Amino acid sequence: RVLMVAGEHLLLSASPVGGRVDTPVKFRQAFTKNFDEFSALNMFAGITGLTPAKIRFAYVDENTVTLSNTLHYICFFEAESQVEGIRTPGEFYSMDQVWRMVKDGDASMLLESELRRIYTVAVTWKTYTPAGLRLYAIRNYRPTFRLRDLCKWDVDYNDKNWLTVAAINQDKPLWRLRKFLRRYFNGM
Repeated sequence: RVLMVAGEHLLLSASPVGGRVDTPVKFRQAFTKNFDEFSALNMFAGITGLTPAKIRFAYVDENTVTLSNTLHYICFFEAESQVEGIRTPGEFYSMDQVWRMVKDGDASMLLESELRRIYTVAVTWKTYTPAGLRLYAIRNYRPTFRLRDLCKWDVDYNDKNWLTVAAINQDKPLWRLRKFLRRYFNGM
């Protein structure tokens, strides 16, 4: 799955089944542990006929029961005009519009999951240390989140520690106790 970002907009298309919006660029391949950005770029170019300014691996969802994995990538374009001539239909939406569609149930569950994961990891990375301590001495600080900055940030969206830090951090009540109990019972 590839999310297409152009400036502050996300390219989405309505699904023929159900009418929910989703990313227009998806491709299937047999289960693999080795799939790099170059391969993703070639598959993306083959489907869309475009070459993005940058493509970045975001994260992977693995299902060991069915031996399947979903690799999530984000490709970046400087402006919407660079996407002209794309072979897949779609329309650009601002993040406000996308979050409204998610809230109203007009976005696919996979798209909602992708966006929530990327948003949660990015905002947590900008707010806390990997140990859950505040980076800034401002309680409940909420940093900005802009799509165009995703390619500049040096954050690993595949690192599940950021999801833990989002749930257990210095701004949460009894966070040291919760952190200790999580380590003790999860064997971390």
